[in-house]
Amino acid sequence: MNVQFLIGCYAVICLSMIAYNCFCIVFFRQRDEFVAHRSAAFRQLLADPDALSDPARRRRLSRRLRGANELLAFEDAMRAMRSAQPQTFAGCRPQAAELLRALVPVYARKPAMQQACFAHVLAEFGVPRLAPGEELFRFLFRLLQDSSLYCRENAMRALYASGRVDMVLQGLRVVDESETFYNMRLITEGLLAFDGDREALIAALWEALPGFRSGTQVAVLNFIRFGSGNWADPMLRLLRTTQDTEVTIACLRYFGRYPSAEALPLIRRFAQQGEEQWAVVAVAMTVLASYPGEETVELLKQGLYSRNWYVRSNAAESLSRLRADYQQLRDVLEGPDPYARQILRFQLEHAMTDEERRNAD
Repeated sequence: MNVQFLIGCYAVICLSMIAYNCFCIVFFRQRDEFVAHRSAAFRQLLADPDALSDPARRRRLSRRLRGANELLAFEDAMRAMRSAQPQTFAGCRPQAAELLRALVPVYARKPAMQQACFAHVLAEFGVPRLAPGEELFRFLFRLLQDSSLYCRENAMRALYASGRVDMVLQGLRVVDESETFYNMRLITEGLLAFDGDREALIAALWEALPGFRSGTQVAVLNFIRFGSGNWADPMLRLLRTTQDTEVTIACLRYFGRYPSAEALPLIRRFAQQGEEQWAVVAVAMTVLASYPGEETVELLKQGLYSRNWYVRSNAAESLSRLRADYQQLRDVLEGPDPYARQILRFQLEHAMTDEERRNAD
């Protein structure tokens, strides 16, 4: 009897899950059809040049956009216009931005996910840059304090789209001070999407760098690495003074992307640190690939004998990138250390395979 009861309960649970999945499929299909239908209507409306300038039409459109599904349909229509009619899109974009900014008080009272959706649309069309306002920025900063990642990320994206260094810096401080987890890679990618003066943003971030936590510092340094090669001197000073391992690694990677003769002695010193600092040593081995020379080859060959696999692998990969010849590597390839021989041969063969594939293409 007990077994039959358990089987019955299991069957009810399975049927409930199937019913729920069927409901979701129908619901989302209907929603997508609704959005597609409304998007087509919005595209037809936006084809009229006076659609966003006529006060009566703007009021009607503003009332429609108070629903999240209507807002998504409007976004889809604007995207289609941006792709098919870029000049028309550029002409109506400022008016659309004013229209969306006027909806801030409406969406400020809605549930968190609808607020996140609204912030996404604000970011997508650069509303904070085209139609800035104190109420708009207060709304975005409130979203940054929400526990939902969608709210915080879309609010930051809107701040990046504002093109204002002060607002991005203030938003980054809010994220840094929050106890809620925030992926640092999102910060780096968001800063790279900043719609303004990148050098001015880097200068402000560098000045504020000591006040950030380690993870945020690394995200900012990674942004500088991808964003500008004009910060070698400050980066070298930081590399000399920092005691944080992750910050050290971020600085080393900068000099792998932008080689500097002044940084080379320091890079060599990091490459010769003990096994307990294997993460720094491994990155230094990778960075040395940007500094060809006999001394570099000898230092990389020493890395092949490390007990740490990552150090050996990075050293071997750098040697293959430097195209060290057989005579330079003979003592390793014919030497007694099987691990050094194996990793070096693997990386050399891998490099040859990649080159043959590129030549074939």
